[in-house]
Amino acid sequence: MRRVFLLLLLGLVTWVHADVTDCTTPPSEVSALQALYMSTNGDIWHWRTPYSFYGYPWNFTATANPCDQSKSWQGITCEQHGSTCNVLGIDLGSYDLRGVLPKELGALSALQVIHLDNNVLTGSIPPEIGTLTALQDLYLQVNRLSGTLPSTMSQLRQLQYVEMGNNRLNGTLDGVGEWAVLKYLSLDHNFFTGSLPDTMAALTAMQSFDVHKNLLTGPVPTWIGNWTQLEYFDVDGNLLTGTIPSQWGNLTKLLNLYLNANRLTGTLPVQLAQLRSLETLALDNNRLNGSIPVAFGQLTQLKYLSLSNNKLTGSLFPEFGQLTALQSLYLGSNHLTGPLPRQLGQLTAVEYLDVSENRFTGPLPVDLGQMTKLSNLYMQANLLTGPLPSQLCATAIGDIFAAGNLFSGELPACFANFTQLSLAGNRLNGSLDAQFFSAALVSCSLSHNALTGRIPAVPRHSPLLYLELQRNRLNGTVVLASQRLLSLNVASNALTGPFPWANASQSLQYLNVSNNRLTGTVPAAPDALFLHALSIDASFNGLSGQLSDAFSQAVNLTYLRLAYNAFTGPVDALVDVSLQGQLSSIDLMYNRLSGSLPASWFALPQLTVLLAASNCFDEAVPADVCGAKNLTTLVLDGMGSDLACNRRLLPWSPADIYSLTSLGQQAPPFPACVFAELPRLRTLHLSGLGLAGDLSSATQLPATLVSLSLSYNQLDGTIPAAFFAHPVWNELDLSFNRLRGQLAALANGSLEAALNLQINHLSGAVPPTVQALADVNILNGNLFTCPYDSTAQNHAGLPAADPNAASYRCGSNEMDLILYSWMACLAAAALVAASIHQWWYDLSPLWSLFDDLRSRPGGHRVYNRFVRSATGWLAEIVTLLVFSVVVCGPLFAVLKRWYDVYEDQYLWTLSAGFLSGAVPAAALYCLVIAFVGHFLYRRRLLPDGDGDAASEVEHTTDATKAGHVDVDRRQLAWFIGASTLLSGFVLTVNGIYVYLLQYSISASSATLLAVAVSLVKLASNQLCLWLASRVPSSPTVVSSLIAFLCFNSIVAPYLIEGFVSTSCFYYATIAAVPVVSSTVRLPTCVAVLNPDIYKFESQFGAVIFQCYPLSRVLAYQPPFVYSFNCSSTLLATFAPVFALRYMWSGVAQPLLQFFVDRWLRRARTSSQWTALLETAQTPHWRLIRRLHGMASTADCETAIAQSAVRDLWDQQKFTAPLVADLLVLLTFGVSFPPLSLLVAWSMCASVVDHWLFLRELLRYCPVEKAVAAVGGDPSEAQSSPRADLIARQLQAVEVGISFAEDLVRRLELPLLTLVAMFWAFTLFDTVGDVRGGGGVAMVVMTVAAPTLLVLGAEAWRRRCCIAGLRSAAVATERKGAEVSGAISAEDIEMTIASSQTEEIVTVNPMVAAVSPKS
Repeated sequence: MRRVFLLLLLGLVTWVHADVTDCTTPPSEVSALQALYMSTNGDIWHWRTPYSFYGYPWNFTATANPCDQSKSWQGITCEQHGSTCNVLGIDLGSYDLRGVLPKELGALSALQVIHLDNNVLTGSIPPEIGTLTALQDLYLQVNRLSGTLPSTMSQLRQLQYVEMGNNRLNGTLDGVGEWAVLKYLSLDHNFFTGSLPDTMAALTAMQSFDVHKNLLTGPVPTWIGNWTQLEYFDVDGNLLTGTIPSQWGNLTKLLNLYLNANRLTGTLPVQLAQLRSLETLALDNNRLNGSIPVAFGQLTQLKYLSLSNNKLTGSLFPEFGQLTALQSLYLGSNHLTGPLPRQLGQLTAVEYLDVSENRFTGPLPVDLGQMTKLSNLYMQANLLTGPLPSQLCATAIGDIFAAGNLFSGELPACFANFTQLSLAGNRLNGSLDAQFFSAALVSCSLSHNALTGRIPAVPRHSPLLYLELQRNRLNGTVVLASQRLLSLNVASNALTGPFPWANASQSLQYLNVSNNRLTGTVPAAPDALFLHALSIDASFNGLSGQLSDAFSQAVNLTYLRLAYNAFTGPVDALVDVSLQGQLSSIDLMYNRLSGSLPASWFALPQLTVLLAASNCFDEAVPADVCGAKNLTTLVLDGMGSDLACNRRLLPWSPADIYSLTSLGQQAPPFPACVFAELPRLRTLHLSGLGLAGDLSSATQLPATLVSLSLSYNQLDGTIPAAFFAHPVWNELDLSFNRLRGQLAALANGSLEAALNLQINHLSGAVPPTVQALADVNILNGNLFTCPYDSTAQNHAGLPAADPNAASYRCGSNEMDLILYSWMACLAAAALVAASIHQWWYDLSPLWSLFDDLRSRPGGHRVYNRFVRSATGWLAEIVTLLVFSVVVCGPLFAVLKRWYDVYEDQYLWTLSAGFLSGAVPAAALYCLVIAFVGHFLYRRRLLPDGDGDAASEVEHTTDATKAGHVDVDRRQLAWFIGASTLLSGFVLTVNGIYVYLLQYSISASSATLLAVAVSLVKLASNQLCLWLASRVPSSPTVVSSLIAFLCFNSIVAPYLIEGFVSTSCFYYATIAAVPVVSSTVRLPTCVAVLNPDIYKFESQFGAVIFQCYPLSRVLAYQPPFVYSFNCSSTLLATFAPVFALRYMWSGVAQPLLQFFVDRWLRRARTSSQWTALLETAQTPHWRLIRRLHGMASTADCETAIAQSAVRDLWDQQKFTAPLVADLLVLLTFGVSFPPLSLLVAWSMCASVVDHWLFLRELLRYCPVEKAVAAVGGDPSEAQSSPRADLIARQLQAVEVGISFAEDLVRRLELPLLTLVAMFWAFTLFDTVGDVRGGGGVAMVVMTVAAPTLLVLGAEAWRRRCCIAGLRSAAVATERKGAEVSGAISAEDIEMTIASSQTEEIVTVNPMVAAVSPKS
């Protein structure tokens, strides 16, 4: 209509112009035209030729007359009124006017037509245009006008045709309703807002209304039903809402209706079926629902129907077959169901049929073969079933798109005559015809089916450009001879053979042969092969061998993926940096490549993605990595830790366990420049490389960085504030490092991030923003604070989503609770001491007994050995306790201020196990030397006597005889076997405890479990002592007893923690480090066919290469990297157990025995309760209670005979648990001084308990019975003097003490070795935590060498001492010296001096010897 109107207008203008005679144009109008000329750069207008036909260029001379008939101005139409000619029209469309509309145009009062379309007019429409009241036609479309419609335009009441589309106008349409005679309005492609005003209802002459592509809102007005002359209505691409009014049925002349791309809702009004003249109905891209009215079948003139992208339901009615004039039918992207009606075959005029993305079911009607003009068929993403009918080949179909259905059966061979064939994602089976790619196919997509057989050959001159066959069951090799094929995707099949070099097309741009069974090496390719390749993907195959320069000739290569193969060797020749400047993505993950990453790769100007995870490369990141300024993705996780290059730590380690670097090898540095010099970095993964250094240089991160993984490295220092202030994180993984310090609040954009900081040295409170994260793992291996009452039911201050939240122990709350409980018990014990004092009767009978002994010749030696034995133990305990508390406690407290592993407020910092650094290591080394020297100096835990040499020799001989008691071999084997089984049980209990504590136990249950394990340890020790009491004492028995006690207390915790705890060597000896996986958005590139493929005369540009981010799961096997936290983990795990164990034996048990004894003594009658309480007493307490109140000697003798009193006073077995406790004090106790208080208290309680027993035995039983109780013969008590009898009976005890002393001397070397190993391991962790493996190689030698040297010297000295004593005894016998009393120490010294052995004789320095001279 517009074209016809313009032709009529041109004829009218020509007629008017022909009638113009000589006349003059008003100067005001000439000035207005001159203003238009000047404001729009008239000098550069594009004048049309010939001038004789189009008119002459404008000339503003003094005699210029635009309406001069002889030289009329181009684009000007005039009308004569007498001698005056007025400008009637301006037609300068497409004259390249550049500028603004001048306000002087208002002077053209007679102007009726303005044609200034298709120019470059800018600015706004001048308000003066409102004075042109005669204006009928206004054409300003396709310019750059902006602003609103002037309000003065409402005065233009003669306007009939207005077209101002394709500008930048805005505002509302309120003034349009004043244009009463308006017939044609086009304001499309602007920015008008608001609703359609009701004033427009008066525009009843409207024939064409076009406001599409604006921002209009509100409903579609019902008053449009008044526009009965309307033929064209287009509001496409606005924001209109509401329903479609039923009044549309009144518009019987309507030919074209466009309501598409709005927000219309509701159902399709059946009144639309009354528009019998309608040819175009576009309602797509709305929110319409309901079914399609059957009455639509009456729209027999309809040529174009688009209802796609709505929410329509129901099925297609057979009446669709009545729309015989229909040429295009679009019903895609709805919820239509049911089968496709066979009546669709009656639409013989249809060229485009789109029923895609619905829920149509059933087979495809064979009647579609009657649609002879059908050229494009879109039916993808439905539920259509059955075979594809070959009748479709009878149509004019060139393109068929049926992907994502359930079609089955074989593919008809005639489909090869189509141009584009897309049948991906169906259930097609069978094989392809051998000539399938020889006909007319240009694009073929048959992926995601079940096709079998071999891939048909692609002939040399085949028109095929695009071929997709991935995810089928095709086999054989790829035969490609085509010179036109641009894209080939045969991924995820069962193709075999070598890489398809020889058959590859030279024009190939995209090749994907991934996830097949290709094998062999990749030989060098001809120079012309892959010359134009843009993308090559050969991942997930079995290709092997070294990578040659096969791909370096592809000068246009941008994407190279060779991941998941078995390539080996270096990669230096893979890329030619000088030729392949377009290369942007390299993926070499999961191979066995070695050497180092070429530094030249990072000079590639377009490099954006580099993936080399899980290979055998050197762990060091090239220093030139920051040269790739466009790098967005760098993933090198475990690039040196593939299983093919593992290095076993131990011969028995599993095959998949390997270490990162050899011990002592320097760790590669962390490339700190990546944060400052790679501004486009988005994903950075450098995990499992053992990188050393800190992150202090990361003061500002790239704004695009969203994924960062630096786990399994050796990074130390604090986490920079920039990490927490970063605006957006998707993933932040800094786990398994040595980072320390406290956390800060995350930015708001990172509240959905995945945060992993486990196994570091972090401390302090957890910020609320971190607590609220849904994907967080920070508690394991760190020491955060939280409220004291935080339990499994109350996780205040902890992230609830953390997998360890239920079992996390905040700081050292459990240990604090144990210590506070012990302090309360200690206070209670102090209160009880006052009541005990009343019960603690005078020990005068005992001291008077010993006075009788000392008065006899030689009696002082027995007194010294017996009485001072316990005193020696107490002196040793007190000395070590003072050294631990007074020296170690303050030292650890000072060192932790600067050198602690965790910065926390709890008592764990007062421990050697939580120190880190060279300075603490030196301090601890000095402590170790001090402990060793102290133990050697006071090595005799029991005192020597100060008798003569003969008595000393006699004592040594008696001790030797006492230590070689004949023991039944069966009894000995029974004891050793039972002890071994008990050791296995203890080891199992420790293992269960460590496992549960580490993996699956809550914090509230941890203390209960520690109590249970402590009771098991205590019970196992008592059981072993009971087993030892069943066999006679011997060196083997006592040595086995001490070995078991030491194993239970020291060795078992170390073995279990070392092999079971993941903080120690579990991942080096038992199992491999768990595979670490993370989801990363990595760029994935695919080739798609250009929709305008037919426009390309050449093949280049027909395939579009697109890259988009795709979430991929990256998994790699991290190497074992020792964290140097084993000693601290050991202390944190077992210190509560030892504390509870010694609280029981040192505080609770003595108090329990005391109160039970008092209760039973006051009980008048026996009952079940008294019997139950009696079982809780120790044997000697039960003996004392039985002796209490007995008057007769016979009763006393009977009570003693029923008790194993002799075993209770076996000094060898009494010494064994004290030695084990001493080792705990020297190791765990000194490492954690609060624990040494408990150990010392328990040892003192054990010694005092025996003193109390002796006191009570002498009090309640006659002396003779007491003598019998400790091993004498009661019959001798009637005939021998009292003191002599006691002297002889106590001799057995004295000999036992002597043997115990000798036993301790013999165990000095293994005991000190055990202590040295404990401290060597602590030093190993202390130094290694800051120096790594290279700083700890000499720790064991440093500690062990002085210890072994001193012990060797002491062993030689002791041997010489024994030889000297024996020589002195022999010399005394030969001289006939009479020994009636005691030989003084001075005599022995003189005798030894005469034998030149003076320098090797020692006197026990543990306690001061009691001089025989008074």
